Amino acid sequence: MNRFSFQGKVCGLCGNYDGKDGNDFITRTGIIGDAIEFGNSWKVHDVVLVMRKYFHGLWQITIAISEMVTVLQCWSLKSITIA
Repeated sequence: MNRFSFQGKVCGLCGNYDGKDGNDFITRTGIIGDAIEFGNSWKVHDVVLVMRKYFHGLWQITIAISEMVTVLQCWSLKSITIA
């Protein structure tokens, strides 16, 4: 793989490797901004927080279902009458 194989195929904090210095600060949404705006647009911590909240919600649902299954299993065992 030669050094030009990524030219024009990348984007992000390292630029897009097209040889043009004037568009190195392209934000995630495609806008050319200043260095601060550019850096903030590529942050991932907001995405991580959203994913943590999403998976935490799924985890709580999983625990609730598990507890319900346990209660139902216990109830079914108590309901069995031995003849």
